Amino acid sequence: MKSLPLRLALVAFLLESIAGLSGCHSTTGTVSHEPTAYLKFLNAEKGDMASIDGGTPLRLESGGENEPIFAAPGKHTVQIIRSGAVVLSREILVSDLQTLEIRVP
Repeated sequence: MKSLPLRLALVAFLLESIAGLSGCHSTTGTVSHEPTAYLKFLNAEKGDMASIDGGTPLRLESGGENEPIFAAPGKHTVQIIRSGAVVLSREILVSDLQTLEIRVP
């Protein structure tokens, strides 16, 4: 008869262990981010402007002091305008998480 309480205690312990372990699980997945790419213009002269996909021209700093400009990953048309004339017109392809450097002539 003394073994009955021991058996009940053992069964209770096993049930609690199973219940406790059933709550443990792991999950897997991926971390996603917003697609991000940048363009950096090198060797620009004072007054140069950059236009991406025919958008509003952006003023460039002279030399290599330009901050990278955000561009969605994909295909774009880039133009560099100097003194009202287009000195560079190029189709580019920029990848996600890439900073593409474009040398201004």
